[in-house]
Amino acid sequence: MGTNMYTWGKDKLFQTLRIGPSKLSIDAVLDDAMLTGGWMGVAPGAWDRFDPGPDAVEGLSLMRNHLLDMGGYDAGETPIRLILRATGVPVSILDVGIKVLDRTTPPGGDYVAYEGQGADEAIYIAYNLDEDQPVGLEQFGDYHDQPYFDSHTVNLQEGASQIFRLTVTSSRDAVTWQLKITAGIGDDVKHFLVPEDPTKAYKTAPSPAPESTQPYWRWWGSWLGGDPYNQKWVVS
Repeated sequence: MGTNMYTWGKDKLFQTLRIGPSKLSIDAVLDDAMLTGGWMGVAPGAWDRFDPGPDAVEGLSLMRNHLLDMGGYDAGETPIRLILRATGVPVSILDVGIKVLDRTTPPGGDYVAYEGQGADEAIYIAYNLDEDQPVGLEQFGDYHDQPYFDSHTVNLQEGASQIFRLTVTSSRDAVTWQLKITAGIGDDVKHFLVPEDPTKAYKTAPSPAPESTQPYWRWWGSWLGGDPYNQKWVVS
């Protein structure tokens, strides 16, 4: 019987789930994905221009944590860099899905955003939270926009790993959700929820509509000097 260990690290963005001492490790990393792909959040009310400090990674982590503590959501999409590694025996990844915990009306507060810096090589899968049961659709390759795990099984030999770039979007509701990973380990099929604790689940709401007049704060990083925020308005 393996020991489950869940850690947030120094903040809520780096989530690590270790399943057993020698079977499968699961890393769901938001801060790296957000730095490369960009990020936007929506607050429940007015944004208080929280000072994230001079460090890019830590500042982005602190800013997003502050927004979530206010009751906010990721806006438009939640970008995740998922790393699965077989740590003792061969593992077959049969599915990476979504478990929806809650749907509610999106918050009507200010938006805050960080501009991305690039991309990397990985398996790219997209999920639409507007669907009752979101399914991961392949974003590149021969099966573009087809359910990825209908035609693929990711087989990991001992010590091998695979990186997935997951983009989880919502254009209608404010959704609270977890990743649900299905893996074949030996003769058993196991299901793992990320994060394990539903109170730390991901939260995604729609991005601003073209006719929105909600304030939209773009964050550039205070390490550039001066005011790290540049406000623009999204208007028709």
